[in-house]
This record gives sequence, C-alpha cells and structure tokens, in this order.
Amino acid sequence: MIKMLMTSSIRLFGIRTFLLCACLMGVACPPCARAQTVDRVIAKLNDDIIMLSDYEEAMIDIRNARPASASTAVMTSDALGALFDRSLLLQAAKIQKISLPEDEITNQVEQSVAEMRSHYPSDTVFLREMAKSRMTLGQLKKDLRKRIEVDNKVFQAVASRYTITDAEVARFEQECRARGENPLILRLSRLAIAVEGSGPAAQKQAMDKAAAVLERIRAEHLGFADGVRKYSQAPGAAQDGGDLGYLSAGKLAPAVVTATENLEPGQVSKPIIAGGYACIFCMENKRGARSRQFEKKYSAERQTLLADMRRKARLVIYDQELVKYVPSDYATRMNR
Repeated sequence: MIKMLMTSSIRLFGIRTFLLCACLMGVACPPCARAQTVDRVIAKLNDDIIMLSDYEEAMIDIRNARPASASTAVMTSDALGALFDRSLLLQAAKIQKISLPEDEITNQVEQSVAEMRSHYPSDTVFLREMAKSRMTLGQLKKDLRKRIEVDNKVFQAVASRYTITDAEVARFEQECRARGENPLILRLSRLAIAVEGSGPAAQKQAMDKAAAVLERIRAEHLGFADGVRKYSQAPGAAQDGGDLGYLSAGKLAPAVVTATENLEPGQVSKPIIAGGYACIFCMENKRGARSRQFEKKYSAERQTLLADMRRKARLVIYDQELVKYVPSDYATRMNR
C-alpha cells in the first residue's frame, strides 16, 4: 500500500509528470531546480525541529491540492496543520520504533525508477528528460527514498493500531448487497474521442483514433490528466482532466466494468465504445470491501491518534509572521 502511494504519481508517462506530482506528494525538488533560500528553524513541536524548507514543501502540497481561488491565509493555515500532523505521526512512529528494512526501501526505489524508465524508448532519452528538469538520477532516488521512508513510518504508526477481520469484510459485503450495491468502487479518468457517424466502421475509426491519441500523449511525456485536457473531446475534459471520481461498479455500464475492473492503479484500458465516444479509461484507484473498511478505520484511527497527541503537544513558533496562521488545534498548545 505504501508503494502504491509513490507509484501512483510516477507510473504513467515520465519524469516531467513526476516532478509536478512530486510537489503534490511533498518530495523536494533538488536545490538547483528551485529558488535558493537560506533554511532556518521556524518552529519546534515537542522535540521535533521544523525548518523553513519543510514549510515550503507543505505549501507546495497545499497549493496543488486547493482551488486557485483559495486564499493565502487558508492555504498557510492548512500547510502548517498538515506539517504539524506529519511531525506528530512521525514522533509516534519513533516511539513505536517503526522502521523499514533497507533492502525493501531500495527495492521500492528501484521499482519506482524502473516504472518511470519503462515509458521512454531508451536510457538516454530518460536521462535527457531528467536533465531538462534539472534532476539527476541520484537525486531522484534520494528523494524517492526519503518519501518512501516517511510515508511508511506514518502509515504504520496508524495502521498498527487496528486490524480488519474476515468477518468484518464479509459483513460489509452483505450490507452492500442488501442495499443493491457492488462493494467495488473505482476511481476512473477518461479520454474520450467522439464517434463520427454510425455503425461498426465509425466506431472502429474512433477507437483507432483514441489509441493514437494515447500514444501521442505518451510520446509527449504528458500525464494522463494533462493529455486528456489537451486532446479529449468530452465536455468539461479541459477543466477536470477527465476525472470521473469514485464510481460504484454496480452503477457503471457492463462494458466499462469489464474493461476496467482488472486494471491496477495507473494502468489504462483498451479503447471501448461508451456513450457515443471511444473511451480509454485510466484506473486512478480502486477500493474493494477490505480496502474500503481499511481506509475507513485508518481515517478514524489517524484522527484519534492525532487528537491525543495534540492534547499533549508543546509548540513553539519562532517565525512570528506565522503565528496568526496556526490552526486552532495547535494554537492552544503554543508557548507564548
């Protein structure tokens, strides 16, 4: 599951997309790729020192996740809250002495890099694309290693607090079926090319065109969403990147379920005809009964753990410009 967090952002079309997603995931770009700033301590949460560079990465995170209309004040407060939460969860992981074997970390890093490399015709092209983004292979691996280690520790600090039993999964599946629901939920994105005309020949022509567009997206090293924004003919695709959100498998057309249900996150379907379009679907995420129960418990346990740790926290803010943006959950823990 930790590996999925990493590969979901670098899986499809290359390093340029990863560098954008790296911001979304909090992976630091190398110093030469961003403005040089003098790092300094801005806060201390219990015994954990928080640096300006940590805050800057959190702000990148938030800017990518929030709408453009969000105010700077809201984003600053959200960034601080996320940063403090991560600090507390890492402290919990340290108390639990959570660690990941070095060989497993290295394996995950190498698999992530190999996945990225697989979308380029040669090592030379892959390295050239990295050079354009001012990133070396060594820096990429270093950043991936850091993120894998952090994500693993945070994940295990929460996940170690509960279990999911087969009985719980079976009960949840029964409840879904009693409501006439399929327990499988898919998050899909769609590339759509209009079918011009009628009949099998028109449909085949549209599917061939969709396949060619996908190859063009890959050749341009675009992410699936960016490619959809550029080439999809479905209404609204230029704005939402073809994101269909989470959909119950029971509410999807049988042809769509057949084309997508066996895909892993990051994989794309073959072209199919749906709703007057030749469609290629990208599996963004999928959640069956067990994973849905797991995520539900994970979210609840995460909040319980954080609430307990916040009550005991000691927070010192050294950058006075940030004091007014400290979230209310942490403002009461500040030493003034």
